[in-house]
Amino acid sequence: MSWNGTPLTHGFMSAMETGTKDESSPKNPLEAFTLPGRLLVIASIMVAGGIFYWNVIYISENFPSGIYPLTFLLIPSLMGSFLFMGISTLILSLLKIPTRKPPQSMIIPAHSSQNPSPDDLENPLDEKV
Repeated sequence: MSWNGTPLTHGFMSAMETGTKDESSPKNPLEAFTLPGRLLVIASIMVAGGIFYWNVIYISENFPSGIYPLTFLLIPSLMGSFLFMGISTLILSLLKIPTRKPPQSMIIPAHSSQNPSPDDLENPLDEKV
């Protein structure tokens, strides 16, 4: 198998060169979340920071002397944050509190051809004269 010279990022680069962008992706990453979802993301970041601080201040003093990679302290922080976010999302979904907004393609305006107003609908029980 030989390399033909086409980079793996060809599709990404061509989209950058032409200036086209997928209109469905939000400009702000938090636009896809509802207010409870945004608060959950912020709380998860704070939990990760708290666990990292706890690791550095209280647990690392019991380590034997030596040099430890940063990932040795970050992995428990990220695991704790992911666990917190997963459990919180599960609890919010059980309480039927949405954390993500529905896609724009699923939102139908109140008066469109796909969703007619009640006055436009014919009642099958009405007799036609």
